[in-house]
Amino acid sequence: MLHISVNVETLLEKGFLPLSRNDRSPEKKVVDSSVIPGVPCELSVFTDIPEDPLDPVGFSSMRKLKNPLLKAPWLLVNTLDEVEEQTLGALREQGFRKLVNVGPLPVGQGSNLEDHTQKEWLDAQEISSALYVCFGTMLELPEEQVMEVGYGLEASQQSFLWVLPESSQRKLGDFLEGLRTRIGNRGLIVSWSSQIDILRHPSVGGFVTHCGWNSTLESLSCGVPMIGWPIMGDQPINCKFMVDVWRAGVRIESKSSSDGSSRIVGRGEVERAARSLMGSETLRKRAKEIKSKAMEAMEVSRARLKELL
Repeated sequence: MLHISVNVETLLEKGFLPLSRNDRSPEKKVVDSSVIPGVPCELSVFTDIPEDPLDPVGFSSMRKLKNPLLKAPWLLVNTLDEVEEQTLGALREQGFRKLVNVGPLPVGQGSNLEDHTQKEWLDAQEISSALYVCFGTMLELPEEQVMEVGYGLEASQQSFLWVLPESSQRKLGDFLEGLRTRIGNRGLIVSWSSQIDILRHPSVGGFVTHCGWNSTLESLSCGVPMIGWPIMGDQPINCKFMVDVWRAGVRIESKSSSDGSSRIVGRGEVERAARSLMGSETLRKRAKEIKSKAMEAMEVSRARLKELL
């Protein structure tokens, strides 16, 4: 997201942004390394750029970002050289000489889960068999969407630990009571979890996530492949990289209605994504490879931070 943000002026100058609501020519709005050096894959301004492409005001803060960052004594970024080497190199060539990668910030080893109910449930699952479902603390899905997620998880036949806010649980009490009855011990629905401890638990084999950067990096560092379900901000571009560049997961295929708003993702798509991810040894192997690189990078990051202090 940083790379796109400091190059948004280029996208504006070359006519990629902003869009009008009548602009429906996706093939003419694809950004790649010929437009912005260092972009490792094709990005659609309709779906991947981390701002509303229909809102010209939304780019004002991004346009003001580059010069202050160029003048900063140091620019610390929390990422992995192994997954963003091309992008980091391009930023340095653009003048960000003081850019220092200090990521991934340490996530530790082993799970120290203190919630006994969650720990007991996870301990009872087979290795890499459980799907962790969490959309963060900032988002509350529409009731209809929550129900479709529940039905999809049920149909997938996968074990799952689902973090669902208390407000949603209160509104959908009858639905959730029926779901719990049908799935029995195959699923556990909670209102909060220690995400990093869940991801570090050996029984967790997949993560349904909105692809916020912290969640994405934590999942990569723990060797857990993802189902990307981006909603806003930097999430679409993180999901794009996770699936198409890092090859560490799959995406929920959601469509937009004619007015540009998101449609409800049906239970069939949730079931498909869950089965696809949890049944893929290739994705699990790739996630473990990235985890190995992340563990090595943490040692380098600690050394870098000590030099800066």
